Amino acid sequence: MKKLKDKIEELERSFKKDAAAVKAGIELQELHNLYLSRKKGHLTSLFEELKKVKPEDKPEAGQLINQFKTDVQEKLDGLKAVLSAPKTKAVKSDLTLPGKSRYWGSPHPLVVFQERIENIFLSMGFGIE
Repeated sequence: MKKLKDKIEELERSFKKDAAAVKAGIELQELHNLYLSRKKGHLTSLFEELKKVKPEDKPEAGQLINQFKTDVQEKLDGLKAVLSAPKTKAVKSDLTLPGKSRYWGSPHPLVVFQERIENIFLSMGFGIE
C-alpha cells in the first residue's frame, strides 16, 4: 500500500510539472495520452496495480487513485479551456481624433486616367509640376 501511495504522489508531482509546461494543443493531447490513455496510461497502470493490493487496503487505494484521476481530468479540462479561449487584444482608440470622412460615389474617370499617367511618369523619375 505504501508503495502505491508513493507512486501516486510521484505521478502527481510529475503531472503538475508536465501540466505547467503545456503551451499548445498538441502538448495537451500528449499529456492526456500519457496519463489517461487506456492502454499505456499511468492511470491504467495504477488500476492494474490496484488488483495486487490486499483486500483490506483496496478501498483506500481506490479512493487515492480516483482522486488523482479526477484531479488530472479537471486540470486537463482547465488547460483545454485556457488554450482554446480566443486571445483578444485591447484596441485603444483615441476618441478625440477627427473621424475619417467617407466620400460619396467614385472618382471621375478622367481623374483616374490622369493619376495613372502621373504615376507612370513618377516611376520614370519625372516630377509633377
